[in-house]
Amino acid sequence: MPCLRLAGCRLLLSLLPEFIHVRGLKRIATLVQLVRNEAQDERAAWEMVLGRLLDVLLIEALRAAADNAAPPRLLRGLADARLGSAMRCIRGDPRHGWTVERLANEASMSRSVFFNRFRREVGVAPLEYLLSWSMALARKMRARGRC
Repeated sequence: MPCLRLAGCRLLLSLLPEFIHVRGLKRIATLVQLVRNEAQDERAAWEMVLGRLLDVLLIEALRAAADNAAPPRLLRGLADARLGSAMRCIRGDPRHGWTVERLANEASMSRSVFFNRFRREVGVAPLEYLLSWSMALARKMRARGRC
């Protein structure tokens, strides 16, 4: 599975909801039909096309679930403009020496409001997210023989 080679796969999987129930969305119904057709037809490069279709299907399902009723996870954090800014800082430069205070400043929020909102929306504390991301990158580097 290609996801196993990505640095943040374990972190990403831990932040995704266990189930997403989506009904009545034409885009998703169309994607499901395309996936079905591609899997049955097995035309040239069908595995590559099927992989891309499944990626898009996952994204569309997550989009559909990203409302306020969605469980706290990665997508809700990224959808929040302020938290998303802090999360992009972490992912862009995990060795920066981030603290809750610095991340809160990036998000233009007070430390306590930022911490509580991050934990509520993402499902983990900000520095726990940073640690998980850093460990995922370290595993990737080690697997590539760069450590």
